[in-house]
Amino acid sequence: MARIELWNGDICELEVDAIVNAANTSLWMSTGVGGAIKRAGGDAIEFAAVRQAPVELGSAIVTSAGTLAARYVIHAISLDRDRRTSGASIEAAVRSTFARARELGVVSLAFPALGTGVGGAVLANGRLIRGAIGRAGHLGHISLDVHGPVSILRTPGAIEELIGECSLAARTGGRFDTTRALLAAAETGDAAAAAVWTRSIRALACAIVSYINVLDPEVVILGGGITEAGDRLWQPLEREMDQIEWRPAGHRVPIVRAELGGWAGAYGAAAPGLG
Repeated sequence: MARIELWNGDICELEVDAIVNAANTSLWMSTGVGGAIKRAGGDAIEFAAVRQAPVELGSAIVTSAGTLAARYVIHAISLDRDRRTSGASIEAAVRSTFARARELGVVSLAFPALGTGVGGAVLANGRLIRGAIGRAGHLGHISLDVHGPVSILRTPGAIEELIGECSLAARTGGRFDTTRALLAAAETGDAAAAAVWTRSIRALACAIVSYINVLDPEVVILGGGITEAGDRLWQPLEREMDQIEWRPAGHRVPIVRAELGGWAGAYGAAAPGLG
């Protein structure tokens, strides 16, 4: 029987048959998970991958794992040359990865998150709102800028494009690809990094008040990696909400941290397989 485990740590340290790299079509491993795999396992992994480029979006290729504990690295081609992705690309890359794993006789396989963005769900009267065809709850794809960059769902100026980690490299001129790195730079006095973070908080607050105005919820729950920012998130977010939330008769909607914190998205993704 197949078993799914959720694990928080360095994928490069796992003693499994294969680990997965979220790769782009050129297969260069300079940033993100790919960069970490190359640093830990050696340049030979990247050289072996690039020799197989270019490859189609949604496919998967295999290389050795260099000096890593794993036997193979399966490169899931989920990103285009500009490091953008889509739901269809991720699904195709995952299917291709499992196909390569079966060919290799892989028993244990470690997947990182592929294409993390902004997701959500709406609960009403204790029930999940799914919509007419099951697409309800794409809270990351409301438009805050009609002339902004287009999201993977073709929404211009979506909140995912304004605050998601998937767009961070584009928003910082390639300087950062993780929110953690962005915040670390801001704390050392990097004015440009601080400005990006401030704009992200403003965008998040505008999205939340939009949800509140449409849904009138009892509570807003924030989960995912952004909540690990602690007071660097909550304090400026509270100040923004004090300025822009409509509060009839002084009523404010509480915003709380999900009990699962940074694990919320991972558990949601794994839930169908966990039964």
